[in-house]
Amino acid sequence: LIGAGGESTAGLIASAARLLATDLALQASLRERPELIPAFLDEALRLESPFRGHHRHVVSDTQLGGVDLPAGSHLLLLWGSANRDRAAYPDPDVVDLGRPRGRGHAAFGAGAHFCIGSALARLEATAAITLLLERTERFGLIDEEPPRWVPSLFVRRHATLPLRVTRA
Repeated sequence: LIGAGGESTAGLIASAARLLATDLALQASLRERPELIPAFLDEALRLESPFRGHHRHVVSDTQLGGVDLPAGSHLLLLWGSANRDRAAYPDPDVVDLGRPRGRGHAAFGAGAHFCIGSALARLEATAAITLLLERTERFGLIDEEPPRWVPSLFVRRHATLPLRVTRA
């Protein structure tokens, strides 16, 4: 739980900061209306789920999306694909702070496997992004030092995220 909590929170904060660093209008909007930060964080989770997916065992014959899954099968559930499904999310590659079902994404899992630390991750990310926006006039990526991702099949987190910051 500790490892998963650290990974998901670090991934969320950095991905949210990178999304804001590439969109000065969105930064300005959130500075003017900080009450939209939670909706933004859910969009960041949807767009850049901290975990790429999870492995599951099929315990009894079942069907998923019209596909038969026999007992004993193995699945790799890909959160990024689910969270960008056009049937569930019109304009899935766009940050939409008024998106219906904003918390309907799969970034924190679902059902019995829903992340028990999701509220803490959201609280920590809200505090971090709020402070970043309050204490800066603007921030952006550094062209000469692009962000790098941790090379992993399961984790979606930045290894580095150099930012150029103009203080408020």
